[in-house]
Amino acid sequence: MESVMWGLELSVSDQSAELPGWLARHGAALAALPAVILCESFAPIEDLGAAVRFHDADVPAAMIVLGFAERADLLAALGSPVLMAALAARPGGVQASAACFRRHRTPLPGDNMSRDSAVSYVVRYRLPCDDAPGFVAEYLAGHLPIQADFPGIRRVLGFEPIEGGPQGATPAGYLVGNEVSFDDVAAFCAAMESPVLDRLRAHSGVLPPRDGLCTHHLMKRRLLK
Repeated sequence: MESVMWGLELSVSDQSAELPGWLARHGAALAALPAVILCESFAPIEDLGAAVRFHDADVPAAMIVLGFAERADLLAALGSPVLMAALAARPGGVQASAACFRRHRTPLPGDNMSRDSAVSYVVRYRLPCDDAPGFVAEYLAGHLPIQADFPGIRRVLGFEPIEGGPQGATPAGYLVGNEVSFDDVAAFCAAMESPVLDRLRAHSGVLPPRDGLCTHHLMKRRLLK
């Protein structure tokens, strides 16, 4: 799988009994778009156990991430009738936000992007930030390599937001994003007890100051394509 990919994240909030059916129908349709080379869905984990202290309460009801080999393919997909239909058909009361990004993947020996049984720690920093370019550059260059040292780590991804988004969804307003994956909740908890977490906290001190919210959600990942 490519070390750099162009992506679209759709995040939906508010629970609805119709949401699983909507995800099944439209997730499959989005995965079938000709230019899509990767489609993932993310869902909340019911039993977080000891991981709950690293997890924020306002977890999205679901997320869908589409990957593209070229930025032009991503931008073209934003106006796709399939995407427009998915957003228009979401159940009543379900809110949707969207973000386009350039995804950076740190190669790891145990990185297998075809596995869909892992858990992912989805972290998103939001604007505002007085020095957004400086924050993103330092985060991607300095934070991600430290995360690669977590015991049991399976993948490390960084998300650099770019302009653009589909009509019918609220812009997410991301400053930068990050995702690390582990085999299961127990492996994640073990990693959070390692000295690597202290190194990450120390590195956070050199990042430019920001005022936006930062969210942390441990979620179940499913590979749709």
